[in-house]
Amino acid sequence: MPYRSIDTTFGDGSDGHAHFVLGGGATQYFTQPVHQYASLTVDAGVTVRQRNWAICMYPVQWVYCRSPIVLNGILSVTGAAAGVDGGGTMEPGRLTPNAEAMSGLPPYFHGSGQSIYPVPGGSSGGTTVIKEPINHDPYVPFYHEHWYSGWGANGWDGDAQTLAKLVGPGRIYRFCAGIGGAGGNTIGGNGGGIIVITAPAITFGANGGVHARGEDGEDDPSDEAGGGGGGGGYIETATRIAVDDTKLDASGGAGGAGMFAGMAGVAGVILRRLI
Repeated sequence: MPYRSIDTTFGDGSDGHAHFVLGGGATQYFTQPVHQYASLTVDAGVTVRQRNWAICMYPVQWVYCRSPIVLNGILSVTGAAAGVDGGGTMEPGRLTPNAEAMSGLPPYFHGSGQSIYPVPGGSSGGTTVIKEPINHDPYVPFYHEHWYSGWGANGWDGDAQTLAKLVGPGRIYRFCAGIGGAGGNTIGGNGGGIIVITAPAITFGANGGVHARGEDGEDDPSDEAGGGGGGGGYIETATRIAVDDTKLDASGGAGGAGMFAGMAGVAGVILRRLI
């Protein structure tokens, strides 16, 4: 492997020393897709999060830092994926290709080295529906359509073991992101987005973490069909010291309550690399 200097590995530090403090608000937002920090600290009680793709117009958060990152708070791309719901049909949403992308930005980059595999969100109304994504690579196996109660063992080919083979550097899909949960009588949760963090190390406080969770589906106040949870997203860390995986969360969102509860979204991918 060619020698990589600190400049090429951990960025150039051009964004300076960033310190997110509670005085700036409990929730603060990323303002660009690529960050080149000299240092980064997030105080306890602070969540620095990405807005939904449909608003911020970029699907991947790249965080480079030349010194160890200190996370007493949260870096979050929870709910950032611009998945659309099932239009009231109780089917899960899907990540749309460029021709149909609501945001005008393609969340699907096939052929560019940044292809995104869609992680299913939950359906609404207590029955799980898994459909082949409209932007699914035809050379990757996928069950075409299954109706059954609960996720079960044979639902779709995107369980954790399969996702690990499909998603990541050098894989068919560079990233994965969560599809929005289905909307029935209530709204489904948005899917988790994508964040890649490259630093010498990441130090976590008691309540620190990195989140790419699917959002929960809404409860149905009329006690009929709760919304489906959004699918989980993608977290990748590239560090010299192993990262505490208990602080990384790419889980799917919970289904909303109702007479027929919404189904949970499928979990995304967490990848920890030593460099």
